[in-house]
Amino acid sequence: MGFLPNIFNLSLYYNNLIGRIPTSLGNLTKLTYLYLYNNELSGPIPTELGMLTRLQGLDLSQNKLTAEISNSIANLTKMTLLNLYGNQITGSIPPCLGKLVNLQSLSVSSNKLTGHIPASLGNLTRLNILYLQIGSLQNIFNLSLYYNNLTDRIPASLGNLTKLTYLYLYSNELSGPIPTELGMLTRLQGLDLSQNKLSAEIPNSIANLTKMTILNLYGNQITGSIPPHLCKLVNLQSLSISSNNLTGHIPASLGNLTKLNILYLRSINYLQISSLQNLSELCLSFNYLTGHIPASLGNLTRLNILYLQNNKLSGPIPDEMGFLPNIFNLSLYYNNLIGRIPASLGNLTKLTYLYLYSNELSGPIPTELGMLTRLQGLDLSQNKLTAEIPNSIANLTKMTFLNLHGNQITGSIPPHIGKLVNLQFLSLAANNIHGHIPSSLGNLTNLQRLYLSMNQISGSIP
Repeated sequence: MGFLPNIFNLSLYYNNLIGRIPTSLGNLTKLTYLYLYNNELSGPIPTELGMLTRLQGLDLSQNKLTAEISNSIANLTKMTLLNLYGNQITGSIPPCLGKLVNLQSLSVSSNKLTGHIPASLGNLTRLNILYLQIGSLQNIFNLSLYYNNLTDRIPASLGNLTKLTYLYLYSNELSGPIPTELGMLTRLQGLDLSQNKLSAEIPNSIANLTKMTILNLYGNQITGSIPPHLCKLVNLQSLSISSNNLTGHIPASLGNLTKLNILYLRSINYLQISSLQNLSELCLSFNYLTGHIPASLGNLTRLNILYLQNNKLSGPIPDEMGFLPNIFNLSLYYNNLIGRIPASLGNLTKLTYLYLYSNELSGPIPTELGMLTRLQGLDLSQNKLTAEIPNSIANLTKMTFLNLHGNQITGSIPPHIGKLVNLQFLSLAANNIHGHIPSSLGNLTNLQRLYLSMNQISGSIP
């Protein structure tokens, strides 16, 4: 391919090409576009590509390229697009990239880069898309450096990027506080700093970002309380501050965020969210939440997912939980819930997963659960449920997982369980079940795990 002296556009993308990029491509001195993305190419980026001084576009993304970015790349001063996304490139971002003054789009995210973002990138004043960056790039509106190994603090100089609408720095090793200066990015619509090692409190200046629709600070070491000023972010649709070291109450002012449809809060010890009518996902799991589940949660009729597991919630499951017509995942396990399972849960006809295990629930399994014909997973284990397994359970033919282990269920194994032909996991162990193992269990040809021990049953497995 290096013997084509007149070629100016070479496109081999979206194939299954393997091996190294030939050094002979450096002979194609008239080349203006070289697109090799979405292959299986490996090895280093050839130094010889630095001889392609007419090159305007170089896209080597989505391969398996390794080693460091060659300094020879700095010779390609006519280049407007450089995309190295999604490889296994190591080392630091070379300061010589600052010589590519015509670049409009630069991506080096999703590699194995380490170290600092060089200040020389501030020379790239024509950039408008950067999946990487620093503070004097006044025209940039999208800055993405996610899935690297970048360390140290977030530069305060990013506050100078006043045209920025999206800042994605997630999944790195960034540390220190969130810079107060980010509050100057008043055009920002998306801010994702999740999965880093950021510490200190959420700065109050974040409340200036009133156009923001996404705020994700998940998985850091942020301390302090949730600032009430977050209520000024009235356009927020997604808020995640879970898996941090936050303390205190959820401010009632968050009820002003009426456009929220995704809310993930953890390590918080207070619950007050029933006014957020647009919520579709609510995660309050892995906290120290106490008290009863508020009946007002039944007002969140758009909920698809409700996670309240791994808390210290007590009292009964309110009947109002049956007023969530759009919910498909309900997880209340690892709490101290008591009383009967509400028959109203049978109204949740879109439910695919119902996890109530490891509580203190008692009484019979409601016959009405047999109306949940979309159910794929039902786990009621480690409670104090009594009476017989209702025959209506046989209606749940899509179910792959059924766990009733560790209750006080009586009666025999209903032959109708043989209709659950998609079951892969079935546990009825540690109950008070008696009688013979029905031959219909032989119909469960997809079954991988079967637990019937610690009962009073007899017979052989079909």
